[in-house]
This record gives sequence, structure tokens and C-alpha cells, in this order.
Amino acid sequence: GITVGPYLKPPSQNLIDNRTRIGFFDFGPPGPPAPDAMTLGSVARRPGFGWSGGMVRQRTRHASSGPYLCDFLEGEDATFVVAVDPPDAEYRLTVTLGDPDQPRGPIDVFVNGVNVAPGLMIEAGQPIEVGFEVVPEQGVGSFRLAAQGCRSFAANGAALYGPRGAKIGVLFPLKDPRAAVPRPDSLRTLGRNGA
Repeated sequence: GITVGPYLKPPSQNLIDNRTRIGFFDFGPPGPPAPDAMTLGSVARRPGFGWSGGMVRQRTRHASSGPYLCDFLEGEDATFVVAVDPPDAEYRLTVTLGDPDQPRGPIDVFVNGVNVAPGLMIEAGQPIEVGFEVVPEQGVGSFRLAAQGCRSFAANGAALYGPRGAKIGVLFPLKDPRAAVPRPDSLRTLGRNGA
């Protein structure tokens, strides 16, 4: 089901239904992420996860809120995608929303096109955590954050849970990675026109 509550602590390693954490994402500028997290800023490119369908901007606030909460990505409407393996398992995502210095909202959270958490309001310095089930589509799980009006969301990070043995996959697998770059010795055998 859907859960919405105050952010209390970093995501646990396991859920009570035996699903385990397979990804912990710290959204914000490059730099030291929260312990055990993978950092993802607005310009980072990762093979298994990222932001699409909208623009996000990096922000950093005072460090007293800790490494996970002091930086975040903000935007008006964007979708976070993550490749999962196995592609047909049951997954759960939790996303942390909030800004240490400014209130945010109203914000809608969409999963598979359904608004699962409409009109969220977040007070300054009072981050919340939203949890929901994700049914992957062609091996990709996602959620969309959309701020209403001329407002913006602030996303601190997310955690992905799946069955034991599940892992983050690759969003755009290459069929034959060797075909993308010619072998170095083949360049010497080509003439100027062939190269």
C-alpha cells in the first residue's frame, strides 16, 4: 500500500516482508553521499537509473541537516526511472521529500500513471517519506513527481526494495559493446579514406 509519514531515519536494509534494499539513491550534487548510498545529481549519467521526462536542478542547504537531507534535486515535473532484474518481481520504492529551508508543495506522486499521493505539503525542515509498490514495465520501475502551479518539489533520495537476489539492471543495454568502438589494431590497417 501507500505510506506517507515523517522521515525518521535512513532506509532500513530489509522490509518486514523479506524484501531487501537493492538500491539507495542520494539525490543532489556530486560529493560524499549518505552512508551506503549512490549519489545522483542533475548531470550524472548512470547505466541503471536516472531522471527523465523533465528537468531537475541540484540544490544544497546548510550541513546541519546531515549528508542525506542537506542536498536534493528540485524540479517542477520529472520522472525517476530504475532498471530492475528480475523484470517481473514485486518492488517497493520509498522517496524522501523535503527542503531544510523552504516549504514545498503541493506535490503529486504518480506511479504507473496513477496519482498515489496527491497534494503533499512539506514544511521547511520537516521531510517526509512516501512509500509505494512499483510494478515494473519492461524491466523499468519509476515514479513521477509533479508540483502543482508554479511550485517545485525537493527530492532528497529514494530506496528500492526487491526480492533476495534482485539487482539494479541496465536501462539501455548494448547488443554488442565491441561494435561501438573499433579495435586499435584495425585503425592501422585502414587508409585515410577508410578511417
